[in-house]
Amino acid sequence: MKQQRPVTIFAIVTVVYVVALIWIDSRNDKFSALLALGYIVPVLCVFSCISYVVRYVRWHWLMSRAGYATPIGIGLLSYLSGFAFAATPGTVGELARIRYLEPIGIPAHVVISGFVNERVFDLIAVLLLASLAATEFGLFGLAAGFVISVVMAVIFLARYPRWLRHIVAWCRLKKHVKISKIVRSVGKGLGGLRMWMTGLDTLVSLVISVIAWGLMAIGFVWMLGQLAVNTPYIPSLAVFPLSILVGAASMLPGGVGSTEAAVIALLSLLKVPLAIAATASIGIRLGTLWFAVLLGIGCMMYLESPQGQTQIRAARERQGR
Repeated sequence: MKQQRPVTIFAIVTVVYVVALIWIDSRNDKFSALLALGYIVPVLCVFSCISYVVRYVRWHWLMSRAGYATPIGIGLLSYLSGFAFAATPGTVGELARIRYLEPIGIPAHVVISGFVNERVFDLIAVLLLASLAATEFGLFGLAAGFVISVVMAVIFLARYPRWLRHIVAWCRLKKHVKISKIVRSVGKGLGGLRMWMTGLDTLVSLVISVIAWGLMAIGFVWMLGQLAVNTPYIPSLAVFPLSILVGAASMLPGGVGSTEAAVIALLSLLKVPLAIAATASIGIRLGTLWFAVLLGIGCMMYLESPQGQTQIRAARERQGR
């Protein structure tokens, strides 16, 4: 994996994002409102950092329970490196962390299992937070249906992996070798979820997920306060989580566009002026998605450096003892 690839992608998407903002400004003359984000976004990044550390605690717990405890330092950097590809449909690009976790003793299928476990409990946690304003917004029913469908599909495939084996066999018959390998890896990863289907692991994963995403929701409400938005606290707390579900359901890379649109639409329902709603949507995405991508690129570049490679080798040697 070349370092230049995620950096190039990040640069291109960022340019497109900025151009889109300028285009919007040329039509509405609201770009000046974005100046208020100069001190807000850094604080949102702090909220994000705390959330990421909490999420890593969940990851470390899951790996330890699976028998793959790793050094916290290199483990955290490897985990965060996946964020370089967070702007992908379903954030599946985060599986790029396999490149760094596999050499320190965590098999690829276990990384996939942990990733799916995270996404499932993230969806449940975000839905729970969105339910705080279930009666305020008309999108909650659709969001709940989406989450329930995904969770039930994952549970079914984890319990009955033979259905994916049928797909693998069909792909081989049709000589779709690459697809069959991908489906087989996914099936193995889903099957691995069963090791965490215990009361304790479920409770820990859910509680940590709620804390991690609750921090992001609180950061969003804090931002609204800084933008002088006077809306009820509980509905405001549910805006960002519900927007995340809309973005996930859209299957667009990182939910780009759909999440921002959902934030603006939901804030508009709370009588927030369009200019402020647009500013809020941009601010929260700069402090979450784009900050995560930039942080992931930084971690990945460090792990690819001679010093990072030395740490990976040292961790591998310790695991081999």
